[in-house]
Amino acid sequence: MIEMKVSALSMDPFTNMPILLLKDETGQHALPIWVGLIEASAIVTELEEIHLARPMTHDLIRDILGKVGAHVDRVEVTDVHEDTFFAQIHLRTECAGKTKRFSVDARPSDAIALALRTGAPILVFAGLVVMLGLYIPPPLETLLRSSDIVSLHTPYLPATHHLMDRKAFALMKQGALLINTARGGLVDTNALVWALDEGIVGGAGLDVLEGEDLVKEERQLLSKDFSKEKLATALRNHILLHRENVVITPHIAFDSREALQRILETTAGNITSFLAGHPVNVVPVGTKKR
Repeated sequence: MIEMKVSALSMDPFTNMPILLLKDETGQHALPIWVGLIEASAIVTELEEIHLARPMTHDLIRDILGKVGAHVDRVEVTDVHEDTFFAQIHLRTECAGKTKRFSVDARPSDAIALALRTGAPILVFAGLVVMLGLYIPPPLETLLRSSDIVSLHTPYLPATHHLMDRKAFALMKQGALLINTARGGLVDTNALVWALDEGIVGGAGLDVLEGEDLVKEERQLLSKDFSKEKLATALRNHILLHRENVVITPHIAFDSREALQRILETTAGNITSFLAGHPVNVVPVGTKKR
């Protein structure tokens, strides 16, 4: 069992039903559970510490348990079947020096609403978290500090330009490896050369290089006008190419049997669908302003 807490409650835009989000103490594992509107209201009321003049259903249950001397030890989300979650409320009573424990079947939403009112822990069967949960990765800084190998798999966007700069390399474990099969612009080449010289990065495997789209062959450097910055990047790439702890491949990470088979199948599917009058994978074309 994994102890989790209520992290958020929001609306599913597709079903217009509330989604209850549970998270573990690390914040890296989350479990979404769709709940009813009434139960969501009961949960929000307690989370927001809203005090009503008269007790609602879950307040009444808490008060009754208190009057008869029953305590909620914990609630457990135990199973899911055909999109329906199941839970157990574990109760304890003490009378004449004897302790009696028993459990009651419940919907997770009701069980959690009661747990919030009684301060009982919320436990989730670990298998559910593995099967249905969401993995929320830690911040990049944490990953860099703890990883022996850093492999980049992200598109090149303004927000990811030089994702690996000198500041990022300085956070890496001494001797860690860098692998980039995504886009060259994700890595600041100057910073990588520095990190290799300092021994922060023990080695690098690069299938892409910064500025590789500008120069296809070295002789082009003599036939085109390039900025000082671009020439400096090309020189640093040349330095990387001759380092013993750097392996560079010519942008061929995609070249596997499985990837090429998917390309062929997708291309054939596009053609046959177009000829049948039902094109797929259509790319929208914007209209020019006049």
